[in-house]
Amino acid sequence: MAIDGAKPNELVGRSDVGTTTPPQPPIGRYRRLPVQVHQADPHAAEVARRLIALIATRWPATPAEHVGSTAVPGLAGKGIIDLLLAAPPAHIPAITQALLELGFQPQVPAAFPPTRPMLWGTYRHGATQYRVHVHVVPASSREVAAMRGFRDALRADPVLRRRYVALKRAIVAGGPADPVAFTKAKHDWIAATLTHLGLADEQPRRLYQDDLNQDNPDRLAS
Repeated sequence: MAIDGAKPNELVGRSDVGTTTPPQPPIGRYRRLPVQVHQADPHAAEVARRLIALIATRWPATPAEHVGSTAVPGLAGKGIIDLLLAAPPAHIPAITQALLELGFQPQVPAAFPPTRPMLWGTYRHGATQYRVHVHVVPASSREVAAMRGFRDALRADPVLRRRYVALKRAIVAGGPADPVAFTKAKHDWIAATLTHLGLADEQPRRLYQDDLNQDNPDRLAS
């Protein structure tokens, strides 16, 4: 018998009527790429604002903030949008879960412990797919002041910006660099700069981890 006036052969393929496709999360899958130094992206600040607003839909209690090279107008770099969430340690598991629900993925292999996770993903803005790193850091950690202070010093000091870009370009002068090698090559200069700015001890530790090897290539890659 026909249903609603439809002929029997019109019902073929209707077995999926009433089903829905689960919505795709707003954050896409991350891809590790060799490091290249790109000119500053004028849209990076807007992308960061959109990401901060997106995260606030799931975790409004702790606003994220834009850090890293893309947070400094005109500064060339890897083009990754780095965000910082400085939170009480007790909130970090719930923040991590909120980020996972948005589509962010744990860094694999993990460079940071669950008590200070970094999650990553991609976010499309216009025709560009941006890579995103979200650092969830205990609010009392000196790393919070280092991230903010280094960003603010770069924003304020054109000489420091030029020196930092020159360093990055020198590291990749022979072509795209392995992320670990790139970050190792920057470490001593950044450590000395943080010490000069009063943001680190006389012998500052690496911000992330020291036990780097090629079997764990994502350490120090942010």
